[in-house]
Amino acid sequence: KLVRILSEGSAAAKALSAGALRNLAFGSAASEAAIAQAGGFGPLVALLSAADTETQESAAGALLNASFSDASKAAIVDLGALTPLTALLTSQSESVQETAAAAFQSLALLPCNRHRIAGAGALPPLVALLGSPSCKAQAAAAGTLRNLTLDPPVSRLPEASSPMKQRAASIGAMPEGACQDGV
Repeated sequence: KLVRILSEGSAAAKALSAGALRNLAFGSAASEAAIAQAGGFGPLVALLSAADTETQESAAGALLNASFSDASKAAIVDLGALTPLTALLTSQSESVQETAAAAFQSLALLPCNRHRIAGAGALPPLVALLGSPSCKAQAAAAGTLRNLTLDPPVSRLPEASSPMKQRAASIGAMPEGACQDGV
C-alpha cells in the first residue's frame, strides 16, 4: 500500500510513504526486495523531482536504503534516477545534498553505473560538494568519487577534465577536528 500511495496519495501522504519506505529499507534485504517487487523504484524516482525538500530527501533516502543489491542499483539507474539525483546535489537544502550524494555513493558501486553517473553530469556538483560546509555532504561526495574511480576508473572519461581533477585535488585534507557534525 505504501508504494501505491507514492503515486496516488496527496503530497503529504507521498512524503510520509517515502519516509516509511526509507526506514523499512534500512539494512533490510527483504524490504529492499519487497519495494522492488512492488514497483516502488519508479514512483520514488519521480518523487526526486517533488516541489518540497522533505519529499525529495525521503525519496532519495528510500532509494539509497533500497540500493544495496546490484539488481536494485541497476534498476534505479535504469528508471532514470541519475538526472534528478544530479539536480539534488545543488539543492538549497544541505540534508537533500547529503542524501543525494550518499545515494550516488551506493549506485557507483555497480561498475556499469559509473560511466552513466559521469554522463549524467554528476561529477562537477560532486566535486563542488567537497567544499561544502556539511561534513556529511563532503564525506558522501568523496565516497562517491572514490567509488567512481574503482576499476574501471571513470577518471579516464572526458567529463573528468583536468581542471576538475585539479579542483578535487586542491580541496586537500580538512584540519584535525574540522568536521564534527556526525561524520
